[in-house]
Amino acid sequence: MILTGMIIAAVIALYVVAAFVQVHRLGISFQQAVLYLPLKAAFRVSDGGMRIARRADAPVIYAMIVPFVILDITITIYQWICFPVYGIEKVKRGDYFIFDRYHLAYLNILEAINCAYCSYGNGLMAYASEIAGRTEQYWCPIKHARKAISAHQLYIGFADFGDAETFRKKYGHPDPAVKDQKTV
Repeated sequence: MILTGMIIAAVIALYVVAAFVQVHRLGISFQQAVLYLPLKAAFRVSDGGMRIARRADAPVIYAMIVPFVILDITITIYQWICFPVYGIEKVKRGDYFIFDRYHLAYLNILEAINCAYCSYGNGLMAYASEIAGRTEQYWCPIKHARKAISAHQLYIGFADFGDAETFRKKYGHPDPAVKDQKTV
Protein backbone atom coordinates (compact mmCIF):
# COMPACT_ATOMS: atom_id res chain seq x y z
CA MET A 1 0.00 0.00 0.00
CA ILE A 2 2.80 2.41 0.91
CA LEU A 3 4.76 1.44 -2.19
CA THR A 4 1.71 2.05 -4.37
CA GLY A 5 1.23 5.44 -2.76
CA MET A 6 4.89 6.30 -3.34
CA ILE A 7 4.66 5.26 -7.00
CA ILE A 8 1.50 7.31 -7.50
CA ALA A 9 3.15 10.29 -5.80
CA ALA A 10 6.22 9.87 -8.02
CA VAL A 11 4.07 9.74 -11.16
CA ILE A 12 2.18 12.86 -10.07
CA ALA A 13 5.46 14.62 -9.27
CA LEU A 14 6.84 13.67 -12.70
CA TYR A 15 3.64 14.96 -14.34
CA VAL A 16 3.95 18.29 -12.50
CA VAL A 17 7.63 18.54 -13.43
CA ALA A 18 6.73 17.74 -17.03
CA ALA A 19 4.12 20.51 -16.98
CA PHE A 20 6.71 23.00 -15.70
CA VAL A 21 9.09 21.87 -18.45
CA GLN A 22 6.39 22.60 -21.04
CA VAL A 23 5.74 26.00 -19.47
CA HIS A 24 9.44 26.78 -19.82
CA ARG A 25 9.82 25.31 -23.32
CA LEU A 26 6.63 26.63 -24.88
CA GLY A 27 5.97 29.77 -22.86
CA ILE A 28 2.42 28.69 -21.95
CA SER A 29 0.60 28.84 -18.62
CA PHE A 30 0.79 25.95 -16.18
CA GLN A 31 -2.91 25.17 -16.67
CA GLN A 32 -2.42 24.99 -20.44
CA ALA A 33 0.58 22.71 -19.97
CA VAL A 34 -1.41 20.33 -17.75
CA LEU A 35 -4.11 20.10 -20.43
CA TYR A 36 -1.54 19.88 -23.24
CA LEU A 37 0.50 16.98 -21.85
CA PRO A 38 -2.01 14.13 -22.36
CA LEU A 39 -2.73 15.28 -25.92
CA LYS A 40 0.96 15.57 -26.77
CA ALA A 41 1.68 12.15 -25.31
CA ALA A 42 -1.24 10.58 -27.17
CA PHE A 43 -0.46 12.07 -30.58
CA ARG A 44 3.32 12.30 -30.69
CA VAL A 45 5.35 9.32 -29.63
CA SER A 46 8.73 8.77 -31.24
CA ASP A 47 7.92 5.59 -33.14
CA GLY A 48 4.36 6.53 -34.09
CA GLY A 49 2.68 4.34 -31.48
CA MET A 50 3.74 2.57 -28.35
CA ARG A 51 3.76 -1.21 -28.37
CA ILE A 52 2.03 -3.06 -25.55
CA ALA A 53 5.38 -4.35 -24.25
CA ARG A 54 6.70 -0.81 -23.94
CA ARG A 55 3.64 0.18 -21.95
CA ALA A 56 3.76 -2.92 -19.79
CA ASP A 57 7.33 -2.48 -18.60
CA ALA A 58 6.95 1.18 -17.61
CA PRO A 59 5.79 0.38 -14.03
CA VAL A 60 8.80 -1.89 -13.55
CA ILE A 61 11.21 0.74 -14.88
CA TYR A 62 9.70 3.62 -12.92
CA ALA A 63 9.35 1.57 -9.72
CA MET A 64 13.15 1.74 -9.52
CA ILE A 65 12.73 5.35 -8.38
CA VAL A 66 12.09 3.99 -4.86
CA PRO A 67 15.47 2.23 -4.41
CA PHE A 68 17.18 5.08 -6.30
CA VAL A 69 15.85 7.64 -3.81
CA ILE A 70 16.71 5.40 -0.86
CA LEU A 71 20.27 4.98 -2.18
CA ASP A 72 20.54 8.71 -2.82
CA ILE A 73 19.45 9.61 0.71
CA THR A 74 21.53 6.97 2.49
CA ILE A 75 24.75 7.48 0.51
CA THR A 76 24.48 11.25 1.03
CA ILE A 77 23.92 10.87 4.78
CA TYR A 78 26.80 8.38 4.92
CA GLN A 79 29.28 10.84 3.45
CA TRP A 80 27.95 13.74 5.53
CA ILE A 81 28.57 11.76 8.71
CA CYS A 82 31.66 9.67 7.92
CA PHE A 83 33.80 11.72 5.54
CA PRO A 84 34.49 14.60 7.96
CA VAL A 85 35.51 12.11 10.65
CA TYR A 86 38.27 10.68 8.44
CA GLY A 87 39.18 13.88 6.62
CA ILE A 88 37.86 12.63 3.26
CA GLU A 89 36.72 15.36 0.90
CA LYS A 90 32.96 15.22 0.32
CA VAL A 91 31.65 14.48 -3.15
CA LYS A 92 29.80 17.40 -4.75
CA ARG A 93 26.43 15.96 -5.67
CA GLY A 94 25.75 18.56 -8.36
CA ASP A 95 28.77 17.42 -10.35
CA TYR A 96 27.08 14.09 -11.08
CA PHE A 97 23.49 15.04 -11.87
CA ILE A 98 22.98 16.74 -15.23
CA PHE A 99 19.47 17.57 -16.38
CA ASP A 100 19.75 19.41 -19.68
CA ARG A 101 17.99 17.26 -22.25
CA TYR A 102 14.60 18.87 -21.58
CA HIS A 103 15.89 21.80 -23.65
CA LEU A 104 15.75 19.61 -26.76
CA ALA A 105 12.64 20.72 -28.63
CA TYR A 106 12.42 17.48 -30.62
CA LEU A 107 11.65 15.40 -27.52
CA ASN A 108 8.02 14.89 -26.60
CA ILE A 109 7.08 15.00 -22.93
CA LEU A 110 7.41 11.24 -22.39
CA GLU A 111 10.86 11.24 -23.97
CA ALA A 112 11.87 14.24 -21.85
CA ILE A 113 10.67 12.48 -18.67
CA ASN A 114 12.52 9.31 -19.68
CA CYS A 115 15.69 11.33 -20.28
CA ALA A 116 15.38 13.02 -16.88
CA TYR A 117 14.82 9.64 -15.21
CA CYS A 118 17.88 8.13 -16.91
CA SER A 119 19.96 11.20 -16.09
CA TYR A 120 19.01 10.81 -12.45
CA GLY A 121 19.67 7.06 -12.37
CA ASN A 122 23.05 7.26 -14.12
CA GLY A 123 24.07 10.38 -12.20
CA LEU A 124 23.18 8.62 -8.95
CA MET A 125 25.26 5.57 -9.87
CA ALA A 126 28.26 7.78 -10.71
CA TYR A 127 27.77 9.77 -7.48
CA ALA A 128 27.54 6.59 -5.36
CA SER A 129 30.56 5.09 -7.16
CA GLU A 130 32.65 8.17 -6.36
CA ILE A 131 31.65 8.04 -2.69
CA ALA A 132 32.45 4.32 -2.55
CA GLY A 133 35.73 4.97 -4.38
CA ARG A 134 36.83 7.60 -1.89
CA THR A 135 35.90 5.25 0.93
CA GLU A 136 37.91 2.45 -0.67
CA GLN A 137 40.85 4.79 -1.23
CA TYR A 138 40.92 5.60 2.48
CA TRP A 139 40.37 2.11 3.89
CA CYS A 140 41.74 -0.37 1.37
CA PRO A 141 43.60 1.14 -1.61
CA ILE A 142 44.70 -2.21 -3.05
CA LYS A 143 43.91 -3.40 -6.56
CA HIS A 144 42.15 -6.73 -6.92
CA ALA A 145 43.99 -9.84 -8.11
CA ARG A 146 41.66 -10.07 -11.12
CA LYS A 147 41.24 -7.17 -13.51
CA ALA A 148 38.15 -5.14 -12.70
CA ILE A 149 35.81 -4.67 -15.67
CA SER A 150 34.86 -1.19 -14.53
CA ALA A 151 36.58 0.71 -11.76
CA HIS A 152 36.33 4.22 -10.38
CA GLN A 153 38.98 6.77 -11.36
CA LEU A 154 40.84 6.51 -8.04
CA TYR A 155 41.50 2.78 -8.55
CA ILE A 156 44.41 3.43 -10.95
CA GLY A 157 46.55 4.80 -8.11
CA PHE A 158 45.93 1.90 -5.74
CA ALA A 159 48.76 -0.41 -4.69
CA ASP A 160 49.06 -3.59 -6.71
CA PHE A 161 47.65 -6.78 -5.26
CA GLY A 162 50.33 -8.38 -3.07
CA ASP A 163 52.56 -5.26 -2.94
CA ALA A 164 52.63 -4.78 0.82
CA GLU A 165 55.58 -2.37 0.74
CA THR A 166 53.82 0.13 -1.52
CA PHE A 167 50.61 -0.24 0.47
CA ARG A 168 52.39 0.51 3.74
CA LYS A 169 54.58 3.36 2.45
CA LYS A 170 52.25 5.11 0.01
CA TYR A 171 49.12 4.98 2.13
CA GLY A 172 50.57 5.11 5.64
CA HIS A 173 49.04 1.84 6.78
CA PRO A 174 51.23 0.51 9.58
CA ASP A 175 52.59 -3.01 9.59
CA PRO A 176 50.63 -4.90 12.26
CA ALA A 177 53.75 -6.93 13.13
CA VAL A 178 55.57 -3.77 14.35
CA LYS A 179 54.09 -2.36 17.58
CA ASP A 180 55.71 1.12 17.69
CA GLN A 181 54.10 2.60 14.54
CA LYS A 182 51.55 5.36 14.50
CA THR A 183 48.10 4.41 13.25
CA VAL A 184 46.15 6.11 10.49
